[in-house]
Formats: sequence, structure tokens, C-alpha cells
Amino acid sequence: MSDLIPTYQLLLKYEYSRRRRRTTLREFAESQEVRRDPILQLELVALDIEIRLQLGERVDVSGYMLEFPHLAEKLILVYEEVKQDFLKNFCPLKHKFDCLPDDFAGYEIQHEVGRGGMGVVYQAIQINTQTVCAIKVFFFKHNDVAKEASILSKIDHPNVCQLLGWSEHHSLPYICIELVTGQTIDELVNQRGKLNALETARFVREIALGLQTIHDLEIIHFDVTTKNIVISNIGVPCLIDFGLATRTPEGADTLPFQAIGTFQFMPPEMLDRRFGEPGKQCDIYSLGVVMYTMLTGYNPFQVLDVDALGQICTHPAPHPNDFENVDIDPELESICLKTLQKHVHNRTSGTRQLIGELDAWIEKANSSA
Repeated sequence: MSDLIPTYQLLLKYEYSRRRRRTTLREFAESQEVRRDPILQLELVALDIEIRLQLGERVDVSGYMLEFPHLAEKLILVYEEVKQDFLKNFCPLKHKFDCLPDDFAGYEIQHEVGRGGMGVVYQAIQINTQTVCAIKVFFFKHNDVAKEASILSKIDHPNVCQLLGWSEHHSLPYICIELVTGQTIDELVNQRGKLNALETARFVREIALGLQTIHDLEIIHFDVTTKNIVISNIGVPCLIDFGLATRTPEGADTLPFQAIGTFQFMPPEMLDRRFGEPGKQCDIYSLGVVMYTMLTGYNPFQVLDVDALGQICTHPAPHPNDFENVDIDPELESICLKTLQKHVHNRTSGTRQLIGELDAWIEKANSSA
């Protein structure tokens, strides 16, 4: 088909129809017989993702995977590339003169703190109370705003960011959350190379305590990463960004669909159901990747391209002590590696087991110090 109609013409044809909601990607792919051309399929998916982002529609990568299962690994990278291009310059609060407003819904916006897949976070001051806080302004109006606010409103734990309020201002939905002043683990590792073993164990234990509260509420974070854990200026780790957090069905430990997080921290069951069903164990695995990165200074899998992505399912994580200048207690190394087991049934069973193992190791380390 691509020999008869140049690719760019086909893409323009799809964009015209898609923006007017006259067709879906599946209908178009079938009508144009593009299933013979995997490169063109990826081009169409990338275009469809871009259009969805621009229209404020939710992007469900698992849907593309079901439609094009032979492209599953590539589709994750395509999604990440398109999303990053989209997020790089998009700013919901800036007008054509590129200035932040003096007053947004009773908050004085000071500066951008960071941005993720759903919105931009700003440091702000609540004008009436002079309270310093963080405002997350969402790119578009959609149900994820209410979902994230609803989830955060149920969580009260010192190692989880606290919700202060949420609403909408001039058609821009936002949530107001506790501002945790400090550095992310990602920033600390980049600055120091790696963290010492006792410090790592304490931080991971505290985040596991926060996750235990979350899991007891039947909530899964789904995006535990080094960038989503902030170490406050007084040394308290805090889990942030609940944009992907999801409630499990009542009485279930797993979810009937495929969620997508940050692929460098993604457990194997997200890519291949032979390793189990996505559920609370996903957070255990992701926290294990965080722990590994803190101990070594490296992600266990350098996921930079499609081939490397497959390592998550096929390659065991290198032992932390195999890295140069890394020398940690084999017992702590074993605790870390157990969180990274490929199959959910072989992995650390949950937050309580991980906390118990870390408590025992910390007590032993303190007594021998």
C-alpha cells in the first residue's frame, strides 16, 4: 500500500479523518491495508498518540499493543518519544508572551518544579494564608484529575505527599499538594554517584512504609522511580506523583488491564503476562530498581533502545557487588535482588516482608557499627 500512496499522504489522510473523529486507527489501518508495513504502522501509532495528546484524550498504550502485538516493545518507546516531544515545550499557564500569571486561583505561581505525563508542577504561595505549596496544573481537563485527587485524599502518611485541595480555574484543572523541599533520589545519585548502604536501607524502608499504607487502601502507585521520591531537607523520603495510581477491584491483588509507567522501572509482567499479572508486586519491583540504583549508581537495565528493553524480561540484574567500587553486605544485596525477580511469585511478597527484612538488616548493621 505504501508503494501506491506516499507515506506522508497517507499520514495526512489519517490526521484529517482522525481530528474530525471520522475514523479510528483500527478502521483506518484495515481500510488502507497498512498491516503489511510495520514501519508505516509505527508512524500511524505515533501520529495517533500525538493527536490524542493534543486533543486531551487519554493515551492507552496497552490498546496499541493489543492491536499490533508484534510491535509491543517498539510501541512503548514510540509512546515515550512522542510524549517527551509533546511535554518538552507545552506549558498550560504560559500565554503568548511566555509569562506566568501573578494570580492563579488564589495562588501566586513562583516557578516550575517539574513536569510529567499529565501536567506541570509549580511552586506557589497560597495568597490568603501565605502557605508555600505545590500546584500541579494538568495539561487538559479529564477524569484523571479527579482520580488523582480522590486517591491522594485517602492517604495520610509522612512518607507520601499530602493533598491540600483541588479545583479548576479558567478551564484549567489543578491539584494543590504539599511542597516537599529537597532533592529527588535521582538528583542525589547524580550528585554523589551512589548512596551508602545504611542510608539506602533506611530510605527504602520508609518508602515501603508509605507503600504499605497505599496498598492497604487497595491502591497501586505504578510509577515508583528515583524521580518520584524526594528526600526532604530534614532527611525524610516522600513519594510523589500519583498520576498513574490506580485502585484495584475490591478483594483483588492484580488488575485486569495493563498499566504503563516509566519503562526503566517497569516490571517484566508489564511486558509479558507469563511473569504474572500486574498488581501490587509492580511497586515492589520498581522500589527494588530504586534501591539498586541507590546502592550502585546504575539502573539494573540500561533501557535505551528496543533491544535493551527486552533485557527486563530476559536478563537477570547484575549483582550490585559486581560493579567497581561497590562493596555491600551480601545479605542486603540479596534483599535487593529478591525484589527484582522476574516472576511475581518469586519476588518479595509485599511491603511487610520487605520492611521486616530491612528492619532486621538495619538492626544488625547498627549493632556491628
